Amino acid sequence: MEFEDRVSANPNRVLIAPESGDAFYATVVRADNPEKVGTPLTADTFNEMMAVLRIPVMSATLI
Repeated sequence: MEFEDRVSANPNRVLIAPESGDAFYATVVRADNPEKVGTPLTADTFNEMMAVLRIPVMSATLI
């Protein structure tokens, strides 16, 4: 399995659909002022992790 990053035409855009009526689009901006950003959840990060965890497949012959 190889992970791929999501590619979108409108990153961070969400559709807000209130139960009461008219839906509208909004852009979500993180405003939490992180003291430490942390590890990004990207395809590269997951693919590197998979490479480290991968156990080689051994061929076996049935008797």
